[in-house]
Amino acid sequence: YFLTERYCLYAANRQGQVVRQEIDHPPWPLQPAEAEVTTCTMTRPLGIDLGDERPLAHFAERLGVVAWLPRRVR
Repeated sequence: YFLTERYCLYAANRQGQVVRQEIDHPPWPLQPAEAEVTTCTMTRPLGIDLGDERPLAHFAERLGVVAWLPRRVR
């Protein structure tokens, strides 16, 4: 659960300011998935080469979430 359980989210509002929003939900009911990645450059700036490794993928069906009002990050 360490990689998937998060209880806040970050986003930019319409003014471009970063906001943080607390959320609460039951644990995600993860299920195995498959993905085909043709190009991934996300780790390049870190000097990490993922090579031809198959991605580890999971998904979860829809899950109800309770969310509090977003607050601007200072």
